[in-house]
Amino acid sequence: MAIVLLAALPLYVAYSGLHPARCRPGQPPGWTSHEDFNVSTRDGVVLRGWVLNPQGPGDTVFILMHGYTGCRSSHYVMLLARQLVSMGYPVVVFDFRGHGLSGGTTTIGPREVLDAEAVVGYTASRFPHKRIALVGFSMGAAVAVVEGSRDPRVYAVVADSPYYSLRLVVPRWIEYKTPLPGWIGSLAAAYASALYGIDAGFGPAEVRKLDKPLLVIHGGRDPW
Repeated sequence: MAIVLLAALPLYVAYSGLHPARCRPGQPPGWTSHEDFNVSTRDGVVLRGWVLNPQGPGDTVFILMHGYTGCRSSHYVMLLARQLVSMGYPVVVFDFRGHGLSGGTTTIGPREVLDAEAVVGYTASRFPHKRIALVGFSMGAAVAVVEGSRDPRVYAVVADSPYYSLRLVVPRWIEYKTPLPGWIGSLAAAYASALYGIDAGFGPAEVRKLDKPLLVIHGGRDPW
């Protein structure tokens, strides 16, 4: 019985990790004008978001990318969005797949790059004469670095607390957030890779060159 439980536990952790409780965005902020938008990714997931301050005169549009279990209206996203809007910049915020009001299931990074790609495409068509900067937090930061390395439409990247590799962050997350040992997380990552086709090696570690401005913000005590 104990062996069965030990075998099943990583499966449960993998499933739970890919189906977290959703943050609900609620109403758009009242401190600026906004536009609703939705866009489909290359693999058919519908994403939903807001353009804040769409008439802002700034020469750059900032796309803000929330972290795992967050959404477009998470407090840290809105805090920065409000500051950027006060400086005259348009800001795009959206829900990653499996989060907020967007469709799909989260992969904690690998397929979220398709989300970033779709939102960059929407932003480039909506603001054809402005530069595009990505600002990501945690999972969103890892996605921003990878998307920024691949997409010439992206002018600059700010990565706040990105994880280095999904394969490494899952066991650390398990140890930090639960009483379970890290090897449960390692097995969960392996199961997610085998059963759901998720690239467990995904992360900024795979980026060898980024030929554009990059700012990385990270704390020495951050366990990820």
